[in-house]
Amino acid sequence: MAIEVDVNAKPKYPPLEENVYQAVVAEVCDWGIVQEKFDESPVHKVQVVYQLNALRDDGKRHEVRSWKERLSLHEKSNLRLKHVEKIIGKAKLETMLAANPLFDVESIVGMNAQIEVIHNATGEYANIGAVLAYRGNDPITVTDDYMPLDQRPRRDDSDAPPQPGAAPAPVRSTAVPAATVTPTPAPVTPNAPVTPNAPPPRRTPTEAETSPVKASQMDAIKKQAQVSFGGNFKRPLANLVMDKFNDRELSELTADEAAQLVSILRSMPAHKDAGSDETLTDADYSPFADEGDPGYRPSATDATQGALTGMPEPQMAYAAAGA
Repeated sequence: MAIEVDVNAKPKYPPLEENVYQAVVAEVCDWGIVQEKFDESPVHKVQVVYQLNALRDDGKRHEVRSWKERLSLHEKSNLRLKHVEKIIGKAKLETMLAANPLFDVESIVGMNAQIEVIHNATGEYANIGAVLAYRGNDPITVTDDYMPLDQRPRRDDSDAPPQPGAAPAPVRSTAVPAATVTPTPAPVTPNAPVTPNAPPPRRTPTEAETSPVKASQMDAIKKQAQVSFGGNFKRPLANLVMDKFNDRELSELTADEAAQLVSILRSMPAHKDAGSDETLTDADYSPFADEGDPGYRPSATDATQGALTGMPEPQMAYAAAGA
């Protein structure tokens, strides 16, 4: 039986025009522990759903949703910066957190905001461009016919968020891993309050995972990057770091992440302009030695955190950028 797809298929409803709309938070959907990329650690994520004061052709309100954001109120987290802080107000939120560090994210349900709606590159879908504070005197409320995400029909029931009071959902992965692995998630209570600046329960990080990258490590990374990318290595190295480490810069990495970066660079073929005199020695890798293993050198087969190995296509792309 053939499984066919229409490449010219359009959305059921035309996208909302690009503009700024008044909106109300209809739901904060708790997705539990999820793993959307096989090279990322499983994390607790939630999704904010907004109802807009604009109607579709069927008479129902348009909706827009945030990305699935990590359940964290760290001062630099997307959930706080892009949603909670914009809706409540930065000063007011800081006052609330100072009085009580436990914050119920669902408390923003029913609050009003202004949503800047933008279209994707093809103009077929409407997305959130920005969330702004609502300053008006005529707030709107969630409609009675709003259906929570976990009650809507889905092609795969495994996509549904956990029901309140149910056992935590198993880790899901939307990427295709090299090998099938099912991590065991930490127990999670759906809709539980979140403590600001505290990530989901996990093992205690090692010193290498928390200490910043060292100057000696920076020098070794740049020397290896020159072998991998040639003389003009700065731009392709910066692109590689941003892609593999969540849009950060080289100076923002930890010592452990610096070792991962060297593993990736060493797995790449040498640049055509790299001479034999640029070959790195054991001494060049001494900044990455573990305290318990002074002879440690990160290699292309090193499974640091079980992820950043064997990536031929991205490696070719970065090598080409430096060619």
